[in-house]
Formats: sequence, structure tokens, C-alpha cells
Amino acid sequence: MQPLSHETLDAATRALARSREVQAPYVVGEMALARGEADHTALMARYHDAGVHARLRPDDVQAGPIFDALEEARVDSLGGAAYIG
Repeated sequence: MQPLSHETLDAATRALARSREVQAPYVVGEMALARGEADHTALMARYHDAGVHARLRPDDVQAGPIFDALEEARVDSLGGAAYIG
């Protein structure tokens, strides 16, 4: 099996996001971590609506970050259900 290249990671991220605009984030020397970040980036591009999120996000200093974390979990859950493995 060949090692994962940045080009391959970018292509997989764009395919998962269904967007040619998304690029995989890179963590130099840590390709496995980069793969996870790339998947998350792609899923956020595909399933997250920044406008809706901003409109619904609470202003409260404690509730806002919790709302953000729940949105990330929601997006990752949708991706996990759609792309098993």
C-alpha cells in the first residue's frame, strides 16, 4: 500500500465535500491526523450552513461554545452515517 499523499488527501476531501473549493488541512509529519482533519473539513463544507449557525448561535459565553461543539458533532455524525468506514 502506498503512503497517503497530499494530492490524494485533497482529492478525497473534495470528493467527500462535493466541492472543488475545499482543501485538506495539513499537519506536517502527521498524515493520520491530517486525514481526520481533512474528513472533518469536508463534512463541514458539505453539511454545515454558516449563516444558519450564526443566526441560531446563542450569545451566552458558555452556551455559544457548547452550541459550536454540538454542531461539529452533528456534522461528523451525518458523515459517519453516510460514509461507513
